[in-house]
Amino acid sequence: MLHHLKDAKLLRLTFFNVTSELHSELYFGPRNERFGTVRSLAAGAETYNRYKELVSVGNLPFVRASSSDRVVKSALNWTYGFSAASSLRFNPVLSVILDENANDTLHNSCGAIGSSDNQTDTWIAIYTPSIVQRLNNAAPGANLSSNDVFNLMTLCAFESVATESISDWCRLFDEDEWKAFEYEMDLDKYYGTGYGQPLGPVEGIGYINELIARLTSSPVNDTTQTNSTLDRSPVTFPLDRTIYADFSHDNQLIAIYTAMGLFKQPRALDPTNSDVDSTNRTWITSQLVPFSARMVIEKIQCGIGSSRQDEDEDYLRILVNDAVQSLDFCAGVSKEGICRVSEFVESQSYATNGGNGDWQKCFEVREYTAIMKYIVIHPRIG
Repeated sequence: MLHHLKDAKLLRLTFFNVTSELHSELYFGPRNERFGTVRSLAAGAETYNRYKELVSVGNLPFVRASSSDRVVKSALNWTYGFSAASSLRFNPVLSVILDENANDTLHNSCGAIGSSDNQTDTWIAIYTPSIVQRLNNAAPGANLSSNDVFNLMTLCAFESVATESISDWCRLFDEDEWKAFEYEMDLDKYYGTGYGQPLGPVEGIGYINELIARLTSSPVNDTTQTNSTLDRSPVTFPLDRTIYADFSHDNQLIAIYTAMGLFKQPRALDPTNSDVDSTNRTWITSQLVPFSARMVIEKIQCGIGSSRQDEDEDYLRILVNDAVQSLDFCAGVSKEGICRVSEFVESQSYATNGGNGDWQKCFEVREYTAIMKYIVIHPRIG
């Protein structure tokens, strides 16, 4: 039974794929490690309780993680949570750890990608001066700067997670100041690996092509950052599982959203004005990649159409942090956010076409730099 779907014609959920950023970027000590551990354990247990009808001793979740230590630990904790929720009957293991120094669809691979520094620096220069003045007036001699303000606001989150209670640092700032800080986070992700970064979406296309392979039970067709050796093997990239769980980073999850077409905005975020389209804006980082962010793709069979053929066809829906996505880019999508798998695949032409040339741009600067180094090291004689 598909959790929370109020469609009487629902037949069965056949497939579950989760891409998760279930680690904490605040991972720097035992207290924060405990926070991430608890969230990962809970996520594993939740997955079992929600999708246990898809599990059998011969068909356990297939789990992958990028090789960052905190990501690996989160994946392991997820498996422990899943196992515990099943009373140790079903015990998935972390099967593949993707080396972040090699082809890895769960980590950034585009060498020429830019950054969001220009946009975030512009906004910091706009919203922090009044805060700097207020705090310096209250604490003579502190000589706080705009960067100090940013760090203090970030410390609010760090300490709140570490102590599991709201930090006193949070009380230094009012609601409007927190909204301005949040907008800085929105700009950071939007211009980091989101729609505002020309090479941002290309970071996500390898994973989407892997997703298509899983949805269609067909070999991976990709020429970008997939590891072809691993993806060709049924041991390291099986196509016959009912639950897949991948563990990654928040920036990579943003790139996957963007490459797929989720959270597209009517216009680019303005680094000088947070009020532009603020009522219609859906690009809100705290909703896209909060702690323990996850994207879930459910493959289902349900009777949306009137014919028997419709009932036998595969459909999907996508949830981001438990919110069902509208999938406006998918032709024929229902009001419940359900679209045919075939239409979804058709909508992902950016990924299936290898990024329309963007992937090659990822290495143009790197190759130019390598040539320049060669010229310097081996100067022409004569």
